[in-house]
Amino acid sequence: MDFDDAWALRYAQSSSSLVKLLLRNKFGNLLRQAALTIVANDTLYRWAVSEGARNILLLPTVIDPARYQPTPLPGGPFTIGWIGTPLTATYLHLLAAPLRLLSQEGPLKLLVIGAPGFTMPGVDVESLPWTEASEAMMIGKCHAGIMPLPDTEWANGKSGYKL
Repeated sequence: MDFDDAWALRYAQSSSSLVKLLLRNKFGNLLRQAALTIVANDTLYRWAVSEGARNILLLPTVIDPARYQPTPLPGGPFTIGWIGTPLTATYLHLLAAPLRLLSQEGPLKLLVIGAPGFTMPGVDVESLPWTEASEAMMIGKCHAGIMPLPDTEWANGKSGYKL
């Protein structure tokens, strides 16, 4: 089995009593039977141990460095990049106040990759769809990257390579 997010919480924290009753132990049961469980972070490792997994390999998510070559600093406004989905774009609002403040200090752009149509009042936002072919080029347009997450069990189990 291979986990890079806390998927078991989908059942354990479901709003449906029936889902909780029938499926809350699904992943634990599978872990105890698995010959090998691969997890991508310490939170998931501790969870696998607590569920009785026998053979656990901690293997963080990796990237192919050949795809992400160093580039000269981009021109224009200081650009902060973020990559995610329309669902996880809601986490960007955790940083709305600091980003608005930074925008008042000087030229700033928030490049949102993977959540077309995302806006944030008071911040210059460029939101683009994500594609594998354009990902490295879009990252190269950024001076810095962010990955805001709330302090929740689900977020603590995240293993995005941008962490």
